[in-house]
Amino acid sequence: IYNMIPSVMKWLPGPHKKIFILLKNTIDFIEIRIKEHKENLDPSSPRDYIDSFLIEMGDKEDTDSGFDLFNLSSCTLDLFAAGTETTTTTLHWGLLYMIYYPDIQ
Repeated sequence: IYNMIPSVMKWLPGPHKKIFILLKNTIDFIEIRIKEHKENLDPSSPRDYIDSFLIEMGDKEDTDSGFDLFNLSSCTLDLFAAGTETTTTTLHWGLLYMIYYPDIQ
């Protein structure tokens, strides 16, 4: 329903609004981490994905090439969500495997 009539859904109360609040909180957290990385950036030794992206971005944002802060936030959010799902699934199957085969524990 949200995809069909979003203008109406934004006025209706309900649990569908919680996802937007949670998403905003996650993006705010990512933006704080990006600011911390900008302050402590050492171009000679990147620590992670955010450092590598900031090094490639340089001093100025280039929206045509895709190196801007919005894209960095979006890509980091995608990696965070994908990593969370992968970790959850791996732990789930690992625990089920140990329950099914107690001699492996």
